[in-house]
Amino acid sequence: MAKRTSKERALRKKRMSRRWQPFVERPVDSLSHNTPGKPTQQGVANAAFLNNKFSEGNNLSVWENNRYLVHRENVPEANHDFTNTHIVWLSIKAIDDSARHDWREFQWIKNELCGDDWEAIEVYPSEKRMVDSCNQFHMWCFEPPFVVPLGWWERFVVEENSSEFGSQRLWEEGKKPEDLIPEKDVFHKERIIQDLLDSGRDKHSITREEVETQKQIDNQLTEQENKS
Repeated sequence: MAKRTSKERALRKKRMSRRWQPFVERPVDSLSHNTPGKPTQQGVANAAFLNNKFSEGNNLSVWENNRYLVHRENVPEANHDFTNTHIVWLSIKAIDDSARHDWREFQWIKNELCGDDWEAIEVYPSEKRMVDSCNQFHMWCFEPPFVVPLGWWERFVVEENSSEFGSQRLWEEGKKPEDLIPEKDVFHKERIIQDLLDSGRDKHSITREEVETQKQIDNQLTEQENKS
């Protein structure tokens, strides 16, 4: 891809500073566009190559918003060892060609192009199979009911704060979750879950409703103690 001029990069950075916009599907030959909708010679060549390369039912599609360009394609079962699991590969790059890699934005990308209930991973490989050729990032997304057997098991989405425990940045306009909780409630929920685990409960059997019910009981007991 030809290098962009400083003016082109400045215009793209300005686009990226605007509020998050939904993804729009682009033609495959837009992979090297400087202007969406106007195929370049390189873009047409890329399209011919990719359509041939991914003609085996991979369903390659290209998506763009004001911050990222994403290639979305199915991963054939022959190319992975996850039994009976549908996997989608998202190849992501910022439209200003920078190394922008924002976890929160990548979560939004996964949600929009696969689904809220899908789970995804990035791979940080051994040095012997590392690939680092451009400012482009990759996520492999798993269709439900598959769940990555690592990570946290309860949803914690915390409101903006800055405290001795760390800092949480502001939520972007239009993307602020409805179920934000105060920071103190995070530690309360963690204690409840740990108590359940210590009592012998399996982590997969603990539900959000159960944790919320116990939280309400604890709060009621605290109020009663404060009144007495």
